[in-house]
Amino acid sequence: MVFVLCGFNTTFEEDLYRFNELLNLGVDPFLMIYGNVDRKTKEFARWVNKRLYKFCELEDFIKWRSKKCI
Repeated sequence: MVFVLCGFNTTFEEDLYRFNELLNLGVDPFLMIYGNVDRKTKEFARWVNKRLYKFCELEDFIKWRSKKCI
């Protein structure tokens, strides 16, 4: 397992790219959020850290969370 810092001079797309590259290398990432980030990055971290990426797509998870929070 490796810690991945998100939101420190990076965009969501850059964080997603690093996540995918780590998966391709066989590494189990754990995302840590730096500072104030947008909701999409927070949901991304929740999706990764709970290992939900093994069961559903990020977009589906975000849609489900937005319906749940209403």
